[in-house]
Amino acid sequence: MMSFVVITLGLLVLLLSAIAEVFETVPAIELKRRARYGDKAATRLYKAARWGLATQWLLWFLIIVSSSFFFTLVSKHSPLWVAFGASIALIWIGFIWIPRSGARAINSYITELVAPLIGSLAHYVHGLTKHFGSAEHHYRVKHAKIYEKTDLLNLLTRQPDQPGNRISTIEINMLSHVLKFNDKLVADIMMSSTKVKEVSSDDRLGPIVLAELHKSGQRSFPVYQKKHINIVGTLELDEVISSSESPTVGEVMNPKLTFVHEEQPLTEVLQAISKTKAKLMIVINSFEDYVGVISAAQVLDELVGDVIADDFDLYDDKQAVVNRRIKPKDSDKEEITEEPEVIE
Repeated sequence: MMSFVVITLGLLVLLLSAIAEVFETVPAIELKRRARYGDKAATRLYKAARWGLATQWLLWFLIIVSSSFFFTLVSKHSPLWVAFGASIALIWIGFIWIPRSGARAINSYITELVAPLIGSLAHYVHGLTKHFGSAEHHYRVKHAKIYEKTDLLNLLTRQPDQPGNRISTIEINMLSHVLKFNDKLVADIMMSSTKVKEVSSDDRLGPIVLAELHKSGQRSFPVYQKKHINIVGTLELDEVISSSESPTVGEVMNPKLTFVHEEQPLTEVLQAISKTKAKLMIVINSFEDYVGVISAAQVLDELVGDVIADDFDLYDDKQAVVNRRIKPKDSDKEEITEEPEVIE
């Protein structure tokens, strides 16, 4: 009879430790979110997890009491070293082996079955713990262990491998680019004056010149007068209006120039773009010499990174834009007609 009681207490400790591990692995806020989307298992688990600290205190109280009785009964009928050894083995199995054994599905299933009972008990425990508001706040608010930007970047790097991750790779890449954005200077991404295609203000925008501009791959061009270092304006290829007279570059260029220093951080350049609405900015050095150009498109690419690869470019066609957003119902990932009630 005594052996049966000892075994029962040991199994109870293992069961309680497995249940506690499930609630520590999945936060209550995540269970609540899953429950709202119709996850029945999460709905049952949330009934216990919603009480937060009260549920944790209840489980640990039961674990400690059960472990104490287990140790007391074993020590009465066996040498003390056997009782210590059995208790250590029980702790190792419950808190080290079980969490690493890959039996999470079984643990979750068992926890779902007993969650309503634990929730009912935790409700009464909560009536006691709510009087210790400051203590509960102290234990509930855990440090995120993020002290600097590098820690957050490392967290984003590990996020795709996290169980239950619903943040897409594109969103993670965008967040990473945003965090790294202020670390980059104009000189890191600008197009050097030795590589940029420039156009003279005296050139006529005839077929030959336009063909050369299109061939360069650029959409914006610095305009010089007489000398390449004498920049007097910018030319946007998309804004060039072809005419039989073949106007000169100087007649259609934008004479308003926006200058940025090669050692400026990209955040300042982004502010300059917002204030000036410039599509192409002239980069200068500390001697006020022209050293290159940087475009608004380059800055945007550095800010958000590579977005979804998409060949769609009919943004001037209203019907094409509308048709692109219409998706068949079968392609929807999930259709939610009604959110399940979740007790607050």
